[in-house]
Order: sequence, then C-alpha cells, then structure tokens
Amino acid sequence: MTDSSPIFDTHAHLVTPDQQAYPPQPLRGTLSPGEFDNPNSAELFLDLMKRAGVVSACAVQRAHVYGYDNSYILDCSRAQPETLRAVVVLNAADPATPAQLRELAKAQGAAGVRYVSPGFPSAALDWLTSAEAHASFAAAADLGIPVCVHVLHVQRDAVLPEVLRLTRQFPDASFVIDHVGGAHPAHIEQAWLKEQGLPTGPALIDAALALAECPNAVMKMSTINLSCAEDPADFVRQVVGHFGAERVVWGSDVGQTRGDYLAMVALLRTAVAGLTADERQAVLYGNAARLYGYSDDAA
Repeated sequence: MTDSSPIFDTHAHLVTPDQQAYPPQPLRGTLSPGEFDNPNSAELFLDLMKRAGVVSACAVQRAHVYGYDNSYILDCSRAQPETLRAVVVLNAADPATPAQLRELAKAQGAAGVRYVSPGFPSAALDWLTSAEAHASFAAAADLGIPVCVHVLHVQRDAVLPEVLRLTRQFPDASFVIDHVGGAHPAHIEQAWLKEQGLPTGPALIDAALALAECPNAVMKMSTINLSCAEDPADFVRQVVGHFGAERVVWGSDVGQTRGDYLAMVALLRTAVAGLTADERQAVLYGNAARLYGYSDDAA
C-alpha cells in the first residue's frame, strides 16, 4: 500500500513567465539557456502539489533568475499563506543585509533566509567568514527564522567547516543545510567534474558528519541526493541514523532540478518507506512545519 503521509517540500523554486512584472536579474549576470522554456510558476506548482499530496512548501528564491530581488516569491507567499512560505536569498556579505532581512521578515512575511555561494566552482568565503556575514547570520538568529545554507558538492570541503563554526557561534539559530551538505553533485557539477576528470567522492564526508554534534543543524535531503544515491532508501537510513529523524527534512529543488515533480515525490516516498511511521511523519512534514511556522499536524 502506498504511503499517503502529508509532505512539506522545503525547497521549491518558483519562476513566473511574466518577465515584465518580474524582470530577471540573475546573480551571475546571464540566464542559463532554456530558463523560461517551462518555468515552475506558482499556479503550476500549486496544482502539482495537490496532485502529489504535498500540503505545504517553501518558495525558495531562484537567485539564478532573480538575484536578490525576492519580489515574486514574497508575492506568492502572501497570496497563499496557508500553503507557501517564502525563503529569501540575500547577500550575506553585504552590510545592508541585516536591516533588509528584518524588513522582509517583519513587513513582507519572509519565513526564512538562504545564504549562497556567489561563484562556481569556487568562490571566496567572505559570505561565511566576514564580519558582515556574521552580522547577517546574527540578524536571522535574532529574528528566529531558519537560516538555509547552500552547499555545493564541489565546495563542501571548504564550506562545511565554516558552517560548523557558525552553528556553534549561533547556537540559538536553526541552520538548514542544503543537499545534506552537498553530499551529491547537481547536474552542472557532474558535468564540470567529468570535464576535469574528477570523481564525485563519497556521499557523506567527515565535515558533514561533524554537524551531527550540533543540535541546531538540520539536514535537507533533496532530489539531487535521492536520484544520485545508489540506494536511496539506504541513504535516507544513513542520514536519519547520523542526525536523528527530528533533524531531517526534504526539499525537491524543483525549478532548479529538472524533471517530473510527481516522480520526485514518488522517489521520496519510496526512499522513506523503511522508516517508522513516527520517523516518516517527522521527516516528511513535522520538522519542516515547526521550522516554518505551521502546525505539526497537516490539515
């Protein structure tokens, strides 16, 4: 019998085809080819959610399209507050970010913030290590909103030790670590690694496992992880075993990760089938609901 437990998708990228109302401002200056071929608009995604049994979601800023202009996801979350929570992306190294984050959270309904690496395959770590970055993380901690940290597979060895230090520096903040600390490479990373003749490396590395000691670090499993793992169910069991079911959430990465959303959800349900009922409830819905301000019990 197929499990029908409610799901909270903590990582859905929304993009509207209306480029006049919401003009692209890509973080890296240029749009990727085909970015608007089939955009994951709020209207499309809300329909997919219903069909997939996903009851709540985080609308995560698509910085590759909109940069630091979070207008679209904020408008979407205000229109559907019972279903969508906005997770904005801001420049952690910008001195203006703490004040901007306070305004977005208090006046515009931002429920979380995501700080990202500005470059690929490598970039300076000032977005994690500078005084300005620490002020940005402190602002999120003061506001009591979750801090999502983007961890690329190819940057994890440099990024994860800094994330570990931040979780200890801000013990009252909730840190949501993308893609289980970059445990698997996204498609663009796979292509780059192949070009360089480099292996993808082990799924869980020591730097990620060190975060198991930090009770304020939550691991976000994504479609990237589950589609790359040799055995998705075994990968889920390992993550839950290391971090505890109460510190694991799921995010599809739809809108960035290409593919059929219904298939992403089906893969998730298969991957968590070996968990207990209580563990599944926590991983699929309860943990994310508490982080982003919903009731633990899905309607």
